[in-house]
Amino acid sequence: MAPEVLKGDIYNEKCDIWSCAVVFYMLLSGQQPFDASNEEGVTKNILRAEVSTSRKGFDKVSEEAKDLLRNMFQADITKRYSAQQCLDHPWFQKMLPEEEIEKSIDHEVMANVAAFTGMSKLKNAFWAFFIAYFSPLEDKVKIINTWNALDRKGRGVLSKDELNKGKLLDHSLSSN
Repeated sequence: MAPEVLKGDIYNEKCDIWSCAVVFYMLLSGQQPFDASNEEGVTKNILRAEVSTSRKGFDKVSEEAKDLLRNMFQADITKRYSAQQCLDHPWFQKMLPEEEIEKSIDHEVMANVAAFTGMSKLKNAFWAFFIAYFSPLEDKVKIINTWNALDRKGRGVLSKDELNKGKLLDHSLSSN
């Protein structure tokens, strides 16, 4: 739980960044970031917002990952990273290099996504429901992988530029 939540202060979506940081910390180190012998101790540690990345378990963690953690664990919500800042961080940018994006684009899915964007909102809603409900799992996985490859910033929408980039990558892959 983020410090602002524990204090009963007004909070926003940045408390979710704090929660993500807790999970990220545990995945990287195998330890809890605010460990203590009792709940009161954990609460005090959270309110202090002192997180150590020099503990055992962090010896093989990159400096970029540690930097991302520090920015996600800022007690001051005005200094804590937003979701977009996290996604733009060098650690995330290195997680999926450009050539990996090209490998994960399915040309059939790309054609369907391009056709989908030309429809009305009502048709989009219908087809989104239809695909989610009736498509086999394998097709859903292809759709999700293609979408995620194109939506690098994780906004949940694709811009025309991202769609065009996908078309160009699809064209270059299918002509090889």
